[in-house]
Amino acid sequence: MAFGSPRPVLPEFGRWQDVQYYFGIKRGTLYNWLKEGKVKSVSMRRKGNKHGCRLFYLPGISEYLHSQLDA
Repeated sequence: MAFGSPRPVLPEFGRWQDVQYYFGIKRGTLYNWLKEGKVKSVSMRRKGNKHGCRLFYLPGISEYLHSQLDA
């Protein structure tokens, strides 16, 4: 990134591929963190459907990572 160039804006929600792109966190780690309650997500599956889409709250992931700096 060149000096003075704008920083990319972090979207509010994203799929696990977006988390990997922005933070370098693999899918398995992300789902473990979700199970442990360290990150938040929302499932976009419609009632009665077998498959859906899970969106992760990206600012929350950033906050969790920052909290690990203090630890």
